Amino acid sequence: MQIHGYPGQRVDFVSASGSAGSILFGDPRSLVEEFFGPPHTSSATQVGYFHDAIVLQLDDAAGVTAITITPGVSRERVLVFCGKDRITPETAHELIDVRTDMEGQVESVTFRSR
Repeated sequence: MQIHGYPGQRVDFVSASGSAGSILFGDPRSLVEEFFGPPHTSSATQVGYFHDAIVLQLDDAAGVTAITITPGVSRERVLVFCGKDRITPETAHELIDVRTDMEGQVESVTFRSR
């Protein structure tokens, strides 16, 4: 799977089979569940999918406010990009939070709304 984040705008999900779709920042929970299906984990403020490899933060009024991708949790190979550029530890800025492990490998990426 390839995940292309556009901070403050949307996150695109492209499966290995070529099917694709997007979650826009501000989308309500109902659209997230329509896109991904019933969440695997759920609370009032977040929903998780694929063993929490994808976790979306939600606000009742603002909809989706952040999307965290944890590639190593998924059984499927997950590549994360900011636009067309592959995420690296140096990619972080105000709308992207990149966490690395002890070896400097990308552990998780959080894309945020504005």
